[in-house]
Amino acid sequence: PERDTVTWNALICGYSRNGYECDAWKLFISMLQQGFSPSATTLVNLLPFCGQCGFVSQGRSVHGIAAKSGLEMDSQVKN
Repeated sequence: PERDTVTWNALICGYSRNGYECDAWKLFISMLQQGFSPSATTLVNLLPFCGQCGFVSQGRSVHGIAAKSGLEMDSQVKN
């Protein structure tokens, strides 16, 4: 199967919403390492568990990526 941002988002969302936050984070890192750019949906799926699980440094990283990619002002990401 061909990978794209939608596929990565589905996996990250599934893992993060079912209690596998560390695995979701690992998928996100793999996504970046393979050259895929996160979308607003990617970040929206990562930020809640960063806050809930105390992943402060990861949350800062996500915020930095949002700022650098221009997604920080996206209405989904801002909320």
